[in-house]
Amino acid sequence: MRIYIDTNWFLAFYQSVTEPASVLELLRAHAHRIVLTDQTHLEFYRNRGNLLQAARKKLFESAEPKPWTVSVLKEMDEFKAVARARDQYDAAKRELLGKVDALIANERSDPIAQTFAEVWLKCKALRATDVQIQSARTRKLRGKPPTTNNRNTIGDELIWECLLDLCGEDLAVVSLDSDFLDHAEMLKDEYYRRADRHLLYVGRNLSEALGKFGVRSKELEELERDTDPGNRCRDCGDCRWEPVGTDEKSGLCIFKCGSCGAEILVV
Repeated sequence: MRIYIDTNWFLAFYQSVTEPASVLELLRAHAHRIVLTDQTHLEFYRNRGNLLQAARKKLFESAEPKPWTVSVLKEMDEFKAVARARDQYDAAKRELLGKVDALIANERSDPIAQTFAEVWLKCKALRATDVQIQSARTRKLRGKPPTTNNRNTIGDELIWECLLDLCGEDLAVVSLDSDFLDHAEMLKDEYYRRADRHLLYVGRNLSEALGKFGVRSKELEELERDTDPGNRCRDCGDCRWEPVGTDEKSGLCIFKCGSCGAEILVV
């Protein structure tokens, strides 16, 4: 059995407030159980920088301490202490932005990208040929799930055709993509007919897929609750997410929390 993990699951690390170190270690430890496609590899590296740039923008635009004052307060020691704290905050923020810029520029300083690279080297890597590309185009034209929302790309279609033709083992699919999740039974039937193997799981949680190997991780379960647009918002805890459009710069889909308005980006 192999576990396919979609691009959004990996990219969710860049939008999580949960400490990822132990989860990254878990991924490295179980890389031999994973199957990925070269399309997944392309999507990760194409969107990694976009998400880090979005995080940098939010950090840059975050509220700055600007203490209100009048002349009578300016000479007070307490006000001067507040002003010094503001200057220290500004300096620390500039330093942090510089660290983010370095992270964007150098993948080797990014623990998430390094973990993905290690998983890619150790997993079963499927590389598309013209056969799968043509089949993906046909799937797109027919509107046969899974289909990518973008009219001009065949990402989901190509990933699925690679899994059908090249995986050759029983499979679990971990995806945040509704086109996989909403058509699970159809995909299970097609996988059995085309691959003569069983699609044992289609769901949002890697923790559930790893559970089939007897592996449990509390940290992983918390991360998935934190980053899944089908689960709770990291800011307010609500579970209502709505697609509201496409980010102009990255082309990623924008999901907004129905309660507090927080946004996340999804491939």
